[in-house]
Amino acid sequence: MVFDYTDSVSPGVWRSFLNGGEGIYFFHTPEWAKVMEGAFGYRVATRLYHTPEGDVLVPMMESRRFGFSVYQSVPHGYGGILSPSSLSAGVLTDLVGSMVGGRHLLLDLALPPGVALQRERSPGVTKTLSEWNYTHILRLDDPGNAVEQRYNRHARRDIGIAERNHVEIVRDDSLAQFQRYYALYEQRAREWGYPEPPYPRKVYDLLYRYGRPYVRVRLAEMQGEVIGGLVTFEYADTVFAWSNAAPAASRPFCPVHLLLHDALRSAQEEGYSLVNFGGSGNLLGVRKFKESFGAVQVDLETYRITSRLASVMRKGWWPAYLRKSSG
Repeated sequence: MVFDYTDSVSPGVWRSFLNGGEGIYFFHTPEWAKVMEGAFGYRVATRLYHTPEGDVLVPMMESRRFGFSVYQSVPHGYGGILSPSSLSAGVLTDLVGSMVGGRHLLLDLALPPGVALQRERSPGVTKTLSEWNYTHILRLDDPGNAVEQRYNRHARRDIGIAERNHVEIVRDDSLAQFQRYYALYEQRAREWGYPEPPYPRKVYDLLYRYGRPYVRVRLAEMQGEVIGGLVTFEYADTVFAWSNAAPAASRPFCPVHLLLHDALRSAQEEGYSLVNFGGSGNLLGVRKFKESFGAVQVDLETYRITSRLASVMRKGWWPAYLRKSSG
C-alpha cells in the first residue's frame, strides 16, 4: 500500500499529535529534534502520513553517508507512530515498510515503555535486543500515596544523610545553571575514565536554547558549593530523569538522592502520571538505586525495518558507520 505524506510538518501540527496521548515524552517534540539536528547533524525527517484509518505522525531524524540514508525514530530517546485513532496491524505494517526502500536503507524505531509494535509477519521488520531494552518507571497516579512511601530504607537513609548535612536544592532555568551542571557532568565523566563526556556541551547549550521550560536543571549545594545535579525532561504527563552527576568527593553526602526526591515530590504535586528513570544496561548498582525509590522495571521494544537492499547485504558489506547497529 502506498501512502501520501508530507515531510514539512509545522511545529503546531506536530504538537497537536502530542496532546492528550499516553506515553508522550519530550523526545517526541520538535524541540528535541532541533537539539539532535544542531548537536549531531541529523536532518529532521518527521512525516505526516494520510492513511485510510486516519492521519499518523512519525517523528524521525535522518543521517546520510555515502549516498545512503538511515532513519531513526528517534535518536537518544523514544520515537513512535502517533495517531489519534488506532491503526490495524495491516496498515501499520504497510506504513513502516513504506518508509524504507531504494537508497533509504533502514528505520530504527525505539518505542516508549509499555508500547509494542502490533504487526503482521513481515520479513523486513525485526525486533532488536540489547541490555538497554528496559527502563524503570514510578507511577504517580495515586495522589493520596506520597512518593516517599514507596522508598525503601536505603533511600530514606541516604536522603536523611543529605538533609543532616544541610544539602540544599537550587532550581533555576538560567544559562549559568545549565553551565554549572555541565561542569559537574564533565568532571564525573573524567572520573569514570571517559576522554570526553558522552554528550558534548553543545547538547546542553541547545537544551537551554530550545528545551525550556520542559528541561529542568536542579543543583545540590552544600556550604555554597555545588556538589550534585539532576536534569529532567518534563512534558505532557511524563517526567524523564535524563542525567545526574555528583563528583566522587561529594557522594558521601548523597546529593543525587536528595535531588531525585525533590524531583519526585514536585512531579507528584504538579500532576504528572509517571517518572521514567531511564535505562541502566547491565549496571546492577544503578538498577538497585532506582528500585530503592520504588521504581519498577518495564521492558522497551525496539525494531529495525530494513529495505530489500539492506536485507541482502551481508554484515561485512555495511558501511562502517552502520556495522555497530546492524550486529
